[in-house]
Amino acid sequence: MISLPFSAQSPPDALPPVGDVRVVGDVRTGSPFAGGSMISQSGTVRLRDPQTVAKEAIGEGVWRETAASAVFASGMLIGFAIPGWLWFPAGGILIALLGVTMSLLGFSSRYVKLSAVGLVIHGMILVGCYFKF
Repeated sequence: MISLPFSAQSPPDALPPVGDVRVVGDVRTGSPFAGGSMISQSGTVRLRDPQTVAKEAIGEGVWRETAASAVFASGMLIGFAIPGWLWFPAGGILIALLGVTMSLLGFSSRYVKLSAVGLVIHGMILVGCYFKF
């Protein structure tokens, strides 16, 4: 029969000492298995009530940030759609359609006016590319 130096019922700080543990600033040095190493230092444990965490709804949080990014992507696509309109109308049509899509996605963000401006500009570029093609 194997006998252990400590009981399975004993608390974690009753483990046999393996080495000394020193706290230097916020960094603990020494053996993580030393006695007393299970004690948390102040400020390291955060208790959170799971009922206070709000659930994400459509139109808030990640979706709103994605829509805001779509507005800025629509603005950047204007810089690519204009040269497409001037030199390569078929590519300009594709870029303008992507810009229209990004502008429509941007209507669910905080930048509705900027999204509407992007939609009008991409619409004009799309029509211009179509008739030039």
